[in-house]
Amino acid sequence: MSYSPKISNPSNDLLLTKREILKESSSIFDPLGLLCPITVRGKMLIQLLWKQNFDWDEVLPEEIITEWIKIREDLVKATGIKFSRQYFPKSTHKDESLHIFADSSIKAYGACAYLVSGNESILIMAKSKVAPIKQLTVPKLELCAALLAARLCQHIKSAIDCKSIYLWSDSQIVLSWISSAKKQPIFVSNRVKEIQEMSNGFQWQYCPTHENPADLLSRGLTYEKIQNNPLWMHGPKWLADERAFPRNDYQFVEYDNPICETTVLTASRDSLQTPNIIEILDFQRYNSYMKLLRVTAYVNRFVNNCRRSEKIRDL
Repeated sequence: MSYSPKISNPSNDLLLTKREILKESSSIFDPLGLLCPITVRGKMLIQLLWKQNFDWDEVLPEEIITEWIKIREDLVKATGIKFSRQYFPKSTHKDESLHIFADSSIKAYGACAYLVSGNESILIMAKSKVAPIKQLTVPKLELCAALLAARLCQHIKSAIDCKSIYLWSDSQIVLSWISSAKKQPIFVSNRVKEIQEMSNGFQWQYCPTHENPADLLSRGLTYEKIQNNPLWMHGPKWLADERAFPRNDYQFVEYDNPICETTVLTASRDSLQTPNIIEILDFQRYNSYMKLLRVTAYVNRFVNNCRRSEKIRDL
């Protein structure tokens, strides 16, 4: 399977407008989302144009035009990538498992699905969305990614019969929310409820960030980095071997104050220890002793406020 290169260079890039960028970015039909790491960069740029209130036919600044030209070139090259329609042409295995990864950045979030048969794995579908204009905390964005993964799971399992289904996230806070029966704020509880309903009977597991393929589509990639990228095309190396799955022996410790949205994850065999200020701040970043003192004071105040109720916090 390949894509039709329908993007054509305009006669004059110096007169590029928001209307033209939207037209060009929408010209690639990618219902399976296999090119999401590249197409999501176009979505991010379009959202930036909305934030800066450009009119439809207003000529864009040079730096934005330059950025779009780079994205356009990558999109044209990416249409030459070929994906096999037959997932496992030489495989005789019938027991297939489905793995869906979720991740988020401050700009976008998404989920990608992999089918595993025997010792082979392959990308079958992905979805990505830009982060809402109304800024959300990173844990909430990670929760939105987990919800997207659960919906993607529902869609795929209705068409493919799998012996087992795993959902993966590198957010320890989100995994804590999903597994906890504790009452959460409305935003969190509504999404957790939907996730639990759609992924009932399936396993949510922790995946390290550097081995999470969804991290690629939440941040965006160039054509050079996605071409023949084994992590994107086939998932982590351990995906086809359950014995090599990341260990999941973690204990989640939550603060009583939900406003912090902070969960501390510790290994079950280790005791919870308070990190030293030297482990948190990089002293070499500050060229003034007084500035370092002020930053240290702000950090200490933030930590203390997180541990107290809202009524008795420092003003």
